[in-house]
Amino acid sequence: MTPSPPASQRQIFGTLVFALAALCLLIYVAGAGRLAYDVVVISTASNLLVKILILGLVFVFGLGLGVLSQRRFDNPGFLSFARVYTWVYLALTWVTCLGVTLQVNGQRYSVLQIATSSRRSRSRSTWPATSPCSS
Repeated sequence: MTPSPPASQRQIFGTLVFALAALCLLIYVAGAGRLAYDVVVISTASNLLVKILILGLVFVFGLGLGVLSQRRFDNPGFLSFARVYTWVYLALTWVTCLGVTLQVNGQRYSVLQIATSSRRSRSRSTWPATSPCSS
């Protein structure tokens, strides 16, 4: 086990590692958003495998640095950043899934039209009023 750095260096290293982790994770979210936009909206899939591999490496590197920042340097800021990052990632995933659904259906509905039509379809009953066996 290596000895811990002095307190002044520990704070500087911890801040730098946290900043680098946050930067990597933000680059990943921006890259994933751009990739989703390219595939869903523009329908461009050139070099898709390379882009996914690079984004995966950036994500793993950023996540590893974030864990290192929190565990080794006792940086409590990473937990707050991780919560916000998780919500942003969840929102990006939701928007991407909605975009894929709209593209697959081939319809050009807005989000408001989809929300209102799904509410109407739930309120209507699709079951027949009479049983087919009761004729």
